[in-house]
Amino acid sequence: MSRQAFVNIAVQNIEKSRNFFERLGFEFDPAFSNAGCACMIISPSTYVMMLAEGFFQAFTTKDILDTGELTEVVIALSADSPEGVDAMLRAAVEAGGTLTREARDHGHMYGGAFEDLDNHQWEIFHMAGAS
Repeated sequence: MSRQAFVNIAVQNIEKSRNFFERLGFEFDPAFSNAGCACMIISPSTYVMMLAEGFFQAFTTKDILDTGELTEVVIALSADSPEGVDAMLRAAVEAGGTLTREARDHGHMYGGAFEDLDNHQWEIFHMAGAS
């Protein structure tokens, strides 16, 4: 059975978050996007649902954590090459994100990390031998 994955994250401003990730080269599915959410396409089977905080709260009885102070998840995405890693990190900073870890070569993996406008942590990596 083939599965799809939808990672849901709370954001303060849908339009600003969408613009940030469009500047990194991501596209959005208009069928699953509206004023309260934006569906970012990672791959044909993987999506990130950016939900306005009030809408996100409807899916949980727990408090939404302050991502400026606490981390619940690190979202890791692959890149086609080390240059792709560098380009994504550069684009994130140019779009207003924060570089949290410079790209480094670990032999089998090359990667770095950034935080988006809502302080969600994103790791971008390229695995040796992968294409």
